[in-house]
Amino acid sequence: MTIRYEGINGELKGAVVISKKASKKATDRNRMKRILSEQLGQHKSLPYSIVLFVKKEAFLSEEEIVKSTLGEMLNSLVQ
Repeated sequence: MTIRYEGINGELKGAVVISKKASKKATDRNRMKRILSEQLGQHKSLPYSIVLFVKKEAFLSEEEIVKSTLGEMLNSLVQ
């Protein structure tokens, strides 16, 4: 995953971008978007605008690994 962010005034704004190259099935892409959006929702107090670019490798990993990776990325923004 690649994360791009910019500081803003207010609460977290986020977007998840997944291309067809990452997964051909729309159901897989939508599931990954739901998982990542849920994780973003848990960090609503961050004053950032975030865009996540998901790569093919994220679909090969287990759900818990993807969640923990994003959690670590978001926690590093706080510090």
